[in-house]
Amino acid sequence: MRSLSSSFPARREITLHYVESYSLVKFLIDTYGSEQMLLLLRVFKQGKSYDDALLEVYAFDTDGLDDLWRVSLGLEPRVTDGVLLSPILVG
Repeated sequence: MRSLSSSFPARREITLHYVESYSLVKFLIDTYGSEQMLLLLRVFKQGKSYDDALLEVYAFDTDGLDDLWRVSLGLEPRVTDGVLLSPILVG
């Protein structure tokens, strides 16, 4: 997730980033609705960081979004510093 919120990579990896971006946005809209997405875009327009905007609109940060998105794709939760991270379910 964090790599998607930075600038896009070299040409050979750009297709993957577009597909991942689409999947992430679709997940947010399908799970929380289009009104929440519009609110997120308005908060971004105010200049808030990714973490601050996500916390304000969805009550989770970038890492929390990554966890929820991964689980929605059937992927294993992330592990950081030997600790299994599990998603915070907000709905």
